[in-house]
Amino acid sequence: RAFPSETSARKMGGIVWELDARFAPADGESTARPGPRLGTLTTAPWDHPNPVGVPTPMALTYTRRGEPAHLTPDNVDLLPREARTFHVSLAHFMDHLGPDHVSNTPGGGRRYFGCRPTCMLVTARDPLTFDQDAKQSNTDAHTFVASPTGTTKVTTDDYARWIEAIQPDAFVALADESPSWRDGVALKKTKQASARTEKWLAQLLEKTKDLPTKPSVFASLQGGADAEERRACAEGIVERHGPRLAGFAIGSLGAGETPGEHRRSLLRASIEPTPWDKPRYVAGLGAPLDVLDAVELGVDLVEASFCHRCTTQGYALTFPVKPPAGTKGSKKRKRGD
Repeated sequence: RAFPSETSARKMGGIVWELDARFAPADGESTARPGPRLGTLTTAPWDHPNPVGVPTPMALTYTRRGEPAHLTPDNVDLLPREARTFHVSLAHFMDHLGPDHVSNTPGGGRRYFGCRPTCMLVTARDPLTFDQDAKQSNTDAHTFVASPTGTTKVTTDDYARWIEAIQPDAFVALADESPSWRDGVALKKTKQASARTEKWLAQLLEKTKDLPTKPSVFASLQGGADAEERRACAEGIVERHGPRLAGFAIGSLGAGETPGEHRRSLLRASIEPTPWDKPRYVAGLGAPLDVLDAVELGVDLVEASFCHRCTTQGYALTFPVKPPAGTKGSKKRKRGD
């Protein structure tokens, strides 16, 4: 797959994403049409001489403190570039040490890790330990995340310092995640969470705009279990902050809501208002069927914590794919073909 050119792709800090032209809306066609699509995500790391492109949809490798838990760095280096796109949870670093113990590493925060990922997307949420019932209520000044030492209070100042220290290619802005299961929380609180999330987004856009590594920013789209509130949240963020954003993260899913049509309706409500030329990411939907559902609706990036969970429990995953009978790929090829 060819790398996007500067004239054909929108460069936002650490990443460039380009939609395959076959999936772009035609003249006069509605852009609010969730559906599967192909694209290319290209990173232009500040510490690497050449851009690196990977196809989307794509699953981000789950990490612990920035590295895959079951692979040594030399084995990671042997993986294809698609498998070296990392999801990094800042919560793993929020123990007794501050961001300085990462940023003071000789050569900067990127040298802190034993691996050199193709792309690093940072979030505050660990998709495996995320539990909306196991933490205190957020306030306008801070949220709480599950860290190695329990729940930890995080402000936008804290979050910006960690982003500066770790030096990711992109990050998802801090969010007040509202439950997405039916009747999970009053609509008034859901709207409050959406407003708080947008407020934190605006603060982080300002706090990180002058970082030398210029990380790309993904806005978190909230709205809980209410499809109309999800649509309103997405529309407001796109209208007020869209040009400064590299992509969108669909929040509060994979945490107890009913799979199937209920979840799909929430995904559609968040996706439809977003620009067709920017990538969409969702956490918490790592199981294979959940991923296929999300991709079918237009999600470009997911995290692969399901693979980590299976490995921890001693399972190996295989996905044999057989082409339908009668297709070219189903026929035996002669030697030398």
